[in-house]
Amino acid sequence: MEGHNDMGEKISRVSHCLIAAWCAGILILFFAYGLKGVRLLEQYRAETEGARATWIASSTMDPRAPALEEQAVAEPKPADVRTGIEINRFEAFSLVESGWTVDFDIWFRCDRHRNIRRGLCPSPGV
Repeated sequence: MEGHNDMGEKISRVSHCLIAAWCAGILILFFAYGLKGVRLLEQYRAETEGARATWIASSTMDPRAPALEEQAVAEPKPADVRTGIEINRFEAFSLVESGWTVDFDIWFRCDRHRNIRRGLCPSPGV
């Protein structure tokens, strides 16, 4: 057979080793990412079971009580803010129209050292 190519003569032993190493590498990557995916799915399952248990527990509690999601949110303590007003001019006062005209300035003071870290005091000029 003159036109027949014998593949055994063209692929060397080194080529066989490289192909085997390549296949082994692909299998190792497949198993590594498979394990990573399984761990991620187990984490999702645990989160879902926790959310489901919370949901079931909230539905079996007192119906007038707020939901657990509402209870879990910690409300920040309100900032201590002092306010004041300075009246510059009192121009008009009318009992007939039930109105008045006044020029005034209003001010706010906040203990910046305690409250600025919590974002409760505005920066000057706001």
